[in-house]
Amino acid sequence: MKLLFGLVTLSLLSSARVVLEPVKQAHIERTATKGYKATSRADPNHLLELSIAMKIPNEKLLESTLYRVSDPASSQYGQHLTFEETHALIAPEDKSLKVVMDWLQQHNITGIKANPSGSFINAVVTVSQAEKLLDTEYWTHIHEPSGKAVTRVLLNRTGTQHSYGVPPSVAEHVSFVAPTVTFPPSSIMTSGYRKRRAGLKEEPTPLVTPPILWKLYNITGIGKGTSSKISQGVASFLKQYYEYNDLKLFWKKYKMPGTGFSWTDVPKSQKHSPVGTEASLDVQWLSVSGQNINTEHWSTEGEQPGNPENEPFVAFLTKLSTTASPPTTFSISYGDEEDGVTESYAVRCSAEFQAAGVRGITLLAASGDSGVGCAVGKYVPTFPASCPYITGVGGLSGGSPGRSPTGESVAQLSGGGFSNYFARPPYQDSAVAAYTSHSLPDPGQWNHTGAGFPDIAAQALQFDTCTEGFFYPIDGTSCACPAASGVFSRLNQDRQDAGKKGLGWLNPMIYSGAPEQAGSHMFNDVLDGANDHCGAASGFPAATGWDACTGWGSPNYGKLKDYVLSLP
Repeated sequence: MKLLFGLVTLSLLSSARVVLEPVKQAHIERTATKGYKATSRADPNHLLELSIAMKIPNEKLLESTLYRVSDPASSQYGQHLTFEETHALIAPEDKSLKVVMDWLQQHNITGIKANPSGSFINAVVTVSQAEKLLDTEYWTHIHEPSGKAVTRVLLNRTGTQHSYGVPPSVAEHVSFVAPTVTFPPSSIMTSGYRKRRAGLKEEPTPLVTPPILWKLYNITGIGKGTSSKISQGVASFLKQYYEYNDLKLFWKKYKMPGTGFSWTDVPKSQKHSPVGTEASLDVQWLSVSGQNINTEHWSTEGEQPGNPENEPFVAFLTKLSTTASPPTTFSISYGDEEDGVTESYAVRCSAEFQAAGVRGITLLAASGDSGVGCAVGKYVPTFPASCPYITGVGGLSGGSPGRSPTGESVAQLSGGGFSNYFARPPYQDSAVAAYTSHSLPDPGQWNHTGAGFPDIAAQALQFDTCTEGFFYPIDGTSCACPAASGVFSRLNQDRQDAGKKGLGWLNPMIYSGAPEQAGSHMFNDVLDGANDHCGAASGFPAATGWDACTGWGSPNYGKLKDYVLSLP
């Protein structure tokens, strides 16, 4: 993968310091629009868990290996690497680790490998130590809408853009350090969209229930439960918890079996309070499309009493990389505006997505609830859905259960467009070329060479969800992501039952199979509507084949099952 950023020396830092994450004005403005305000210098004794992301020395080999095991046209399709082989592939050189460990030791800081390869180094430090190590200032930032506090680097000091720096000898080996300049998303996508929905001109939609979703996407049968080696996972962040009693009420209402499969919390110490709408939605609806499949709820808080503060998405990625037998499929309803993270951060995280794919892990991420984004200047993509090494899931509404194709329409909220950080991957070339032959929005608003997203889509409005004992209709691509993820959990199990390997990274299979199987409607093509731009459905329009608001459309489980079982 081409590295899209360079190292810059910042004059405000001490001499001979290199900035790993250059902070652009757009990033500062995005942090402000999230609602964060710097209030005071951080307590010098406040604890941080620094994660130092080491550079991957064999980036090109990692990417080529991923394509070999993920492309159905490859003779090595499905031959995923083991846990040990993957870590050997991404391991930094010994000299790189020594440079970083010595640098930490010079500051009386002990670094430890966060995973077997050492691709992340963790160190628990005080704010005072971190400031000296990185030649920067940490401030307490209050998220004004919620009152929550986070400790991050001050981005704008006396009107000047600021970041953090490391010695040049260290910069040669490190991609970024966190937590520093990346701030958590201001709200969970679902709840944020519910507040904005009144401004969108969408027709009321009927309640989505499990029987409707099953019929709409041709989902039949149930998983094998504890007799299967297949599992699925929900990634939750920012103190989002579900309540097991809500889950049981949901299963009871829709006559779903609540036994015969395992349900595991990671970590087991989750307190399930306060109950979050996002987590409730994710676990309940993943259990609908992935019914009776062993499920894990992975919670990464970012901060909890008595523990050092960390960067939650990085903590999730390091936990994933250290787990020898993680879920086969993950639903990730977590996202940020692409310019809400730095390019350095996004590109390095993409290497972790690739490493997961090499192991055969399937990752899907919600495409966001702001359409193309409403900002001055170019459209605003959503990370991580904009990354080509993860499968982005957009939003739909309407449709006729039992019909093929379903006749669904774009949910105006559906995030979609083209990345400003990631170049378009080869597997998208023909699909994007066909799409850009249509009449599209102002060409000055979007990146014509960027990776397109989403890759697929699913229903995203009016999902009946139980939270704290009551049922509410919920909107957002956070509905679509678990709904689609469960379908691919089933497909992974179908391949296992047939003596085949799991699907792993989906995108090469989707982009080669969807046009090849267009006549069978393996995906329900969406032809009606466009996503949102500042309250109007004037973003990217739906079109035949792939488009930048619904991808290839919604999954037809029965047809997909036939197709994936035909693959080697």
